[in-house]
Amino acid sequence: MIPSVGASDPFLAHAFGTVVGPAKQQANADGAAAGTFLRPAARVDSEAGSGQDNTLLAGFLAISDMADRLAIGSTIRDRAKELFKKLEGAKLCKRGQHRDTTYAACLDIACRNQGKPRTLKELASVISAGHDKKEIRRMSKIIRTYLGEEAGQAMEMEVGVVCAADYMVRFSSQLGIAAAEVRAVQRAAQVLDEKLDVRRSPESLTAAIIYMVAQRAGAKTSARDVSTVTGVAEATIKEATKELNEHAELLFS
Repeated sequence: MIPSVGASDPFLAHAFGTVVGPAKQQANADGAAAGTFLRPAARVDSEAGSGQDNTLLAGFLAISDMADRLAIGSTIRDRAKELFKKLEGAKLCKRGQHRDTTYAACLDIACRNQGKPRTLKELASVISAGHDKKEIRRMSKIIRTYLGEEAGQAMEMEVGVVCAADYMVRFSSQLGIAAAEVRAVQRAAQVLDEKLDVRRSPESLTAAIIYMVAQRAGAKTSARDVSTVTGVAEATIKEATKELNEHAELLFS
């Protein structure tokens, strides 16, 4: 199915050609209302676009598909498409390079820009098998370096520091945690970010706090349940929980 084009997705609109098909010609001949038939540039290369247009079209469609599967909104997906278009223009997407990794990296940076990060495991879940989190991280680094150079910086561009609070509401919602517990999770995350220096990844800290709140509320949410949603190993959740329990009074006062 050809996706809808136009104001709803300006990135796709330019990659489609408006083509007068036989049905439209017949409608005109019969005096009936004429319709507009759209065919993607990828299928009508000689009529509507170059090879680069086709590459952009494929990238835009793939990014939209990934965003849909990760429930990412239009603002973030459009930012990811802007990034991909810049990479294509700068010839950073090399021949033979796995394209899905590039698309995922563009989404990674766009999500961070908007303060709504996705974990690398989440991003890796929507690309083909055989390409892991390390490849997405490596491509994200390449993009950040390019953006830094474009801005006249001699270092990687900062695209948003990820903290535990960034994941709390989304993961809590996916676990079906009650509103009161979600508020407790958010408060604990804020205290953690402002007053504690715990050297663990934001994902691990998020999982541990959610697990701690669920246990304190008497919920039946297990470490395995939290692991399934967050992508953090059960053992890691329990280790981080043990560490954070030393600060429980501060976190949940």
